[in-house]
Amino acid sequence: MALQPINREQGDQLSEVYLGERSDSETQRVTRERVEWMCREAEGPRVMDVGCSQGMTSTLVARQGLFCVGVDVSRDGLAYAENLKRKGSPEVKERLSFVSASCFELPFNGDYFDSCLLGEVLEHLECPRECLAETARVLKPGGKAVITVPFGQLPHPDHKRVYHFTSFLAEVEAFFDPVSMDLVDKRIRFVGRLRSSAPDAKHDSVDKGRLLEKAELFIDALEESKENEQLRLNMAFDQRKKALEQRDRSLEHLQRLENGEGVSRLIREVARKRMSWVVRDLRKNGFGWTLMRCFRKTLRLMIKLMSNCFSVLKKILDLLREERVCKKARAIFTKRLAGFVEKANSHDSKRVVVIFSGTKEIREIYGNRPMRQTRILLDGSTPVLFSYYRWNKTDRLAESNRPLLLQSPIDFTMEFFSQIMQADFPGKEKIFIVSFPHPFIVRRLNELHTWGWRTIYDVRDNWGEFAVVGAARWYDQDVERYVVNNVEACCCVAAPLRDKIQGFTTNKTVHLNPNAFDVLFLKPENRGRVAPRSGPKIVGYFGHLTPAWFDWKRLNAVARLLPEWTFEVVGRDAEGHGDLERNICLSGPKSHAELNEITQRWRVAMIPFKMGPLADGVDPIKIYEYLAMGLPTVSFRMPQIHEYPYVFPVYSVEEFAEKIVEASEVSIDREAIDMFLSANTWEIRVDEMLSLLMDPELTPCDLQLLNPGGGNS
Repeated sequence: MALQPINREQGDQLSEVYLGERSDSETQRVTRERVEWMCREAEGPRVMDVGCSQGMTSTLVARQGLFCVGVDVSRDGLAYAENLKRKGSPEVKERLSFVSASCFELPFNGDYFDSCLLGEVLEHLECPRECLAETARVLKPGGKAVITVPFGQLPHPDHKRVYHFTSFLAEVEAFFDPVSMDLVDKRIRFVGRLRSSAPDAKHDSVDKGRLLEKAELFIDALEESKENEQLRLNMAFDQRKKALEQRDRSLEHLQRLENGEGVSRLIREVARKRMSWVVRDLRKNGFGWTLMRCFRKTLRLMIKLMSNCFSVLKKILDLLREERVCKKARAIFTKRLAGFVEKANSHDSKRVVVIFSGTKEIREIYGNRPMRQTRILLDGSTPVLFSYYRWNKTDRLAESNRPLLLQSPIDFTMEFFSQIMQADFPGKEKIFIVSFPHPFIVRRLNELHTWGWRTIYDVRDNWGEFAVVGAARWYDQDVERYVVNNVEACCCVAAPLRDKIQGFTTNKTVHLNPNAFDVLFLKPENRGRVAPRSGPKIVGYFGHLTPAWFDWKRLNAVARLLPEWTFEVVGRDAEGHGDLERNICLSGPKSHAELNEITQRWRVAMIPFKMGPLADGVDPIKIYEYLAMGLPTVSFRMPQIHEYPYVFPVYSVEEFAEKIVEASEVSIDREAIDMFLSANTWEIRVDEMLSLLMDPELTPCDLQLLNPGGGNS
């Protein structure tokens, strides 16, 4: 007996649903969770996927390091699966194969496979016991069977069986000892071991009472759903009936107007209302005043009408301009993307990297984590596509003077994502770094893996706390949790942040990968420099100044306690600071060269961030740059940097002022600072992060911190 292929017209397009290319979001979620559960249950080294459809489950199993054979009789499904296989890495290709065969006549010797997967297969068969018997034949003794079937009636033109718990157990218990059984998303999930003897009720590990309760709840929910659906249909029918009645009345009225009926009556009614107002005004104010009032009303109406017309015209012109600009920019970007792929392929680099950054375009005045990582990769001759954020689609495209760098605005990254993913980079490792958990990336992660991309989630900030202060309104914790659990490797910049993200997952280790020192920040003439221990009393800060985390209130209080000191604050987004003390000097953002000059006057550096969960998850890049300039630093509580050399953590305004004075007098060991910085460069950080893809479960190499004498308090 042959297993009939499921008609593709009827929806057996598992890979396309899993990858988010077909069906609704709820069906995609259910499919992904079911497939990923089956993959987690698979044991190796040899796995067989019976009824593999388009090969998605088989591919994911092979990606886990197991050898998997997908079996199906659908030519279309196997053709899709083979195409999916060709896009995978060489290692996955070696572990993955597909065979055209019936589930009733498997072309394998007995006792061959460690696990067999049957996902949504049995309900399509008229004789499922024959399939189960053949599956049991090829399993090794004690081999594992992972099976899913719909619970109850699930409308589908190809379903030939309806399963409930009792009928399902009656089928499978003849061949497999139940290990676990559950009802999830209207599907029975079963895990069993190959039975070596006849069923024995005394050793049955399935809690049938619990399953019966779940079944009853499911049936109750189904009945309630049917009642709600009937109610919704009744309401929709009533609304439709009223709409049809209204339409009939309107048509009847229009018919009368077309026949001339009622037109004169309508004109008389309007005229009577207008004339009644005019007559009342004439009696009250006289002819001249009434005429003037009519003129003013008419003029106001005409002006308002013209204003609306101009407003609409302006919007139309703006839309046309935006479309014209976007069309031109799209053509330019398409050409640049093709050029980037060509240059990357012609270059002898081992890998190509995409950084989904969410930051601004790369400029010299900015130096955040994704930008520093990009420079290191480019210096190592690695092609990089850097996806940056822009507010308006009409903003110009970012330029680059690096031949192996393509800067892509996030809207174009989304629009051209499939083209970027499917770009062929033969012989190169393809790495995708998620630098912020934007909702767009959720359903794209599985596509990335399908096309052979390696994925890392680089957690550079506590996005949940950023959302609380209004700086990341797009954030969704469920999205971040999904990203953490579906990338190959995950790392965080700070230990408290790592602990938080580790709580999102139980199947992987989240690593610590702090920020670092950029050797290009320091000008050659400033190497070996230490902060002056005499002269003007200046304490300084450079960086982002948003009131969401920069504590202007406490800084003012510190400045009042130290009136003889000058507080120099350099940075962008300095709105909302209110009135500042006279000894606080504020200036805009500066380049690295300008900062090298400005900081030479400082005796102490500072980080006056608001204490709380947001600051607890931060490892500020500026701390490394402060140290490079030989500056001791006073900071409100920020756990990641408390053990860094010459950092003075404080918890109050009074303590902040005291530590500024103390830090200005401390003796500085430049050799200790240089040792710390040389052990914490961006080259080292990037190598550590990429090494996680070699083995994501490696024991994390936490930062080796120095604590020189006279440094931290």
